[in-house]
Amino acid sequence: MDKKDIILILLASKKNPLVGTTKMQKLLFLSEKEKSIIPDEDDFNFQPYKYGPASKELYNDLDFLVNIGYITKSDDNEKFNNLEIDNIEEYGAYIFLSESKSNSEDDECTGNDNNETTKENDSIVYNITEEGLNYLKTNNYLQTEEYRKIGDVNKKYGNYSLTSLLQYVYRNYPDYTIESEIKNDIL
Repeated sequence: MDKKDIILILLASKKNPLVGTTKMQKLLFLSEKEKSIIPDEDDFNFQPYKYGPASKELYNDLDFLVNIGYITKSDDNEKFNNLEIDNIEEYGAYIFLSESKSNSEDDECTGNDNNETTKENDSIVYNITEEGLNYLKTNNYLQTEEYRKIGDVNKKYGNYSLTSLLQYVYRNYPDYTIESEIKNDIL
């Protein structure tokens, strides 16, 4: 099973679309650390970064999956622009992250040329398509132990707000927070 298969399984095991690249990063990280879901080749290579553990390679994998039609990626900025105070917890640290971000060129966490900012990454909505589901079905990935384990991660952490998810990761994996720009605010 490669990285792209794991990403597809993560999206297929969620009942709702996944909102935010940072959240995806952390769910994949927890799948690896807590359930030993590691790609056969070319792993995610999680490194400490500005918002905790991050895989810069993930962006290329997501772009590939979008380009072949296995996932959709849409910007949901309009929803966030109309937030009322009652909805802030639902979106977790989105507001905190976007407001605390400075404007220097090296604040992007993408590892690619389109320089998506944290705000942009955390308003992206990811969904698996019928083609992506058919791929998983054809390859019998929906009946695997990996699917069950990733599903367990989603059940346990998938509904956490981004703030709560970051707090959990920061408390339990402090070695991955050494580069964090928000560590003091999260803990």
